[in-house]
Amino acid sequence: MTLRQDALLRPLDEWLAGKFEPRYLPATIAELIAATTFPEIPARPADAQHELELGACDRKLAQYRAALAWRWAQANRASDGSLPSGSDIGREHGRHERWGRLVKRAGLAGELDPQT
Repeated sequence: MTLRQDALLRPLDEWLAGKFEPRYLPATIAELIAATTFPEIPARPADAQHELELGACDRKLAQYRAALAWRWAQANRASDGSLPSGSDIGREHGRHERWGRLVKRAGLAGELDPQT
């Protein structure tokens, strides 16, 4: 069987363009996801150990970042001796205000030992 290109392409283009109209887009995305297969990747025993090691490294890095932020807060006290706000600490280190408040609280509690 032979199909002429000009007889096939226009209806195909129209159908495909219709599938991506805003009102049909959610259904089209669902169809694409349903039709997609993801190969199973067998887990290797070493992967679990690496994940544990990465988690430990991430925690240590977070502790160092918090300690650095605490040092910055101590070095940037106001003229009356008060520490910067949690918002200021967070903003200075590219983090949210809540993170800055947590750093300040941990620092005041003596939990940010620079040796750890």
